[in-house]
Amino acid sequence: MRNRLIYRPPFEADTLLLEVTEGCTWNRCTFCSMYRGQAFRVLPEEAVREQLEEFRRYRPRAGRIFLENGDAYALSTERLLRLAGLIREYLPDVSVITGYASVRNIAQKTDEELRRLSEEGITQPNIGLESGLDEALSLLGKGYTAAEAERELLRMKEAGLSFSLNVILGSAGADLRFENARATARVISRTEPFLVFKEIPHLDPGTELSRMRESGQFRECTPLQYLEEEDALIRDIEVPGCIYFGLHISNIVRLLGRIPEDREKMRDKIHRRMTEYT
Repeated sequence: MRNRLIYRPPFEADTLLLEVTEGCTWNRCTFCSMYRGQAFRVLPEEAVREQLEEFRRYRPRAGRIFLENGDAYALSTERLLRLAGLIREYLPDVSVITGYASVRNIAQKTDEELRRLSEEGITQPNIGLESGLDEALSLLGKGYTAAEAERELLRMKEAGLSFSLNVILGSAGADLRFENARATARVISRTEPFLVFKEIPHLDPGTELSRMRESGQFRECTPLQYLEEEDALIRDIEVPGCIYFGLHISNIVRLLGRIPEDREKMRDKIHRRMTEYT
């Protein structure tokens, strides 16, 4: 097996990770250093079969597979469908085939292709929305607008595909934190993901966003300002039964709950943490 770093969402901790690609097709997000210097390529079928053979020995009754790496949904629909057949050749109980996807990946697929993916259980991708505010999306180098993101997410929903969304608190900077919360909550509420995963900018050395912070072009939120933005975000999300997953180690306050059932409990926890910074 290869020794490269493999990234997966924290909430996929118990999911089998099947590497089918290397790198990321976009690789221009200003905050991300995960695939810098790594060209995107598709792994040959033999490499995929080797992994599946190992899975069949150790997890023969697995019901969920996460396709790695960066944005496996960049693969053509036909290739994804062939992968689904290959996976079930080894693991017949797999009902959900998921992975990272981007708004651009979805835009490249027709409505009919999205329906075919849904029918084959290639669903529940983790999508890096990051923000619903155009200023933040531009700053992060995402390559699409909030309106374009919303359109593609609604196409997925119409095709029967559920999905989770990543959001980055503070991604618009300190001055626009409340605008960012409102705009992001609006896109989330309109598109209705089954899960929202929140984090804050990592600002790894060498990333463009880190350089923008150093030059003053990006003014990072203080801990209190991050909490203020998160409180506003949770307050405004309206998606019945949506899981709010905020257990990443980078978060100032760790939260896990459902909206709306646990909304006030999570906000109370934020408010208590705020007192440490006032």
